[in-house]
Amino acid sequence: EQSLLLIMTLPGIPVVYYGTEQGFTVQRASMFKAGFGSGGRDRFDENAPLYKSIRAMSDLRRSNKVFTRGVPEILKDNPAGAGVFAYRMRYGKEQALVLFNTADSESLMDNLDTGLPSGASWRAAFSLTPFPETLTVGTNGRLSAALPARSGVVLLPGPRVPRRSGAGAAPRIDALPEFAEGDVLEAAGRAAGASAFKLVLDGDLSRAVPVTPEAGGRWRARVPIGGLVDESVPHELTAWSERDAAASPARRFRVRKVWRPALTARDPVGDDTGGTGGLRYPSDPGWGDNHQCDIEKVMVSRAGGALRIEVRMRGMTRGWGPINGFDRTALTVFLEMPGRSGGLRVMPKQNGELPSGMNWHYRLRAHGWSNVLSSLEGAGPDDEGRAVTPGAELETDFDSRTVKITIPAASLGYPETLSGAKLYLNTWDYAEGYRPLAPESGPMIFGGGKPGDTKVMDETAVLTLP
Repeated sequence: EQSLLLIMTLPGIPVVYYGTEQGFTVQRASMFKAGFGSGGRDRFDENAPLYKSIRAMSDLRRSNKVFTRGVPEILKDNPAGAGVFAYRMRYGKEQALVLFNTADSESLMDNLDTGLPSGASWRAAFSLTPFPETLTVGTNGRLSAALPARSGVVLLPGPRVPRRSGAGAAPRIDALPEFAEGDVLEAAGRAAGASAFKLVLDGDLSRAVPVTPEAGGRWRARVPIGGLVDESVPHELTAWSERDAAASPARRFRVRKVWRPALTARDPVGDDTGGTGGLRYPSDPGWGDNHQCDIEKVMVSRAGGALRIEVRMRGMTRGWGPINGFDRTALTVFLEMPGRSGGLRVMPKQNGELPSGMNWHYRLRAHGWSNVLSSLEGAGPDDEGRAVTPGAELETDFDSRTVKITIPAASLGYPETLSGAKLYLNTWDYAEGYRPLAPESGPMIFGGGKPGDTKVMDETAVLTLP
């Protein structure tokens, strides 16, 4: 038997990859109408959007040696996540700027050092998305602009452009603390002319905070930072005047979360046998007697509206080199938010329902190669629901057999309180779906049950946060 692995269409050339136990085979339909699988028509379409983009990029590359002989110099990236990535290409006296926005929403590219004087311009020689024909360099040779989602732009130097009358200076942000705590950052500053602007965190324009200064130009604002949990990541706050295409110098800070213990719950050792008490691990030697699906202890902490869950397992393996630090087990976490209506009892793809009348609003599935936080929107017996961003952060301490899960407040809708939230965890294993269950164990099949039985090896009680 052959299982369809991937269908990929190149410009005019449909290609189908098949996977078998013996390896991979390729069936390729001819691009010409007389060839195999063509359906009697030519398929090399020079009007296809992808073909046109590739041709335009190829023509640009051949037209200027800066793209074939130039040396790249990275000018800007975003250590906090998806967003702006920009570099310069130089060859002799020629140069070009290449700008990307890797985010799914509009991002701010602020204060890019172009090396050109104020009033110079850059023209768009190529763009993957609609983009202004020219951008004008601002004060001190800096360039600021809003980049569309998932965009890519190539800029070449253009003619000098007179500075338009009435253009104002960028608003200013007062110094910020080195470390910010809590879910809100208090910011203040001054804006010349008292014109409205936006505060942009880590370049994300979709979550920008609008600000209207007072008559004298002073302003104060509160910026949500509940989605930030990693203390090692630097963040930037920028004031952006869209009217003047001007951005303030970025103010940098880090976050410091004060985690307060909420509860600790121990789970019986040796109960990793399912609800019937008769389930067994797969027979492959890699599982061995490690009991990696046996939960020993759960510790829950919170910092404002953020939640941290630490799970200590009886055993842990990493024989397959998992990127998340553990394998041969999947943790599934269900969370019911206090004071929220709705919710679901069904456990997607696990053939079961939550115990003790619990209803979940958020669900996390984490194993060696995935970490998926989802909401109940669209969820059901066979659907895990809509993915939530930002997602949870995962950290594994193999020596202590502990998995640490950190869920930002932004992922949970910035809850006012987590008191009364309910939590439930269970274990199984996952590989393109929760592994099968059968009467007899197989190398990668759990045994001791029927295919329609609930896929849970161990579970906690429903835990309620005080």
